[in-house]
Amino acid sequence: MHNLFILKCINIGGFILKNRLIKVGIIFLILMSSLTGCIYYKFFSLQGVPKGELIRKVESPNGEYVVKTYFHYGGSLSLDAARGELINVQTNRKRNIYWNYPDTDPYIVWIDNDTIKIGNQTLNVNKGETYDWRDDDEWERELPRQLSDQYPPKVIE
Repeated sequence: MHNLFILKCINIGGFILKNRLIKVGIIFLILMSSLTGCIYYKFFSLQGVPKGELIRKVESPNGEYVVKTYFHYGGSLSLDAARGELINVQTNRKRNIYWNYPDTDPYIVWIDNDTIKIGNQTLNVNKGETYDWRDDDEWERELPRQLSDQYPPKVIE
């Protein structure tokens, strides 16, 4: 009888689970937390936005950073969006710093070695500043300043 009791128990981190309901609850909790993490990454994290098609590359004045902008076609149910990806040239580390909707080809200019203006947003890349329209309380559904031939950036080929 004692051996049968041992076979029905599970030892997790020093805790013996005797009840089948507890086992199911732990598995359910693990699955729900994994699902929550996936939903956060895809719908709320700036790193989970769609890649899009490359528009251009713009180098910082000192050559330490490159910003690549991408165009994301919204399809028939949505407007187009733009994504900006910052690349540290020395470490090749990439991270998204700009996600705006609606947007097609945002105006880009480096103000100094660490500060960039993309569309209507000014971001300090050394401070880790980013822009995501989904987090902007003052967001209005209008196209920001777009790149024009009058203000050409320094483009890397």
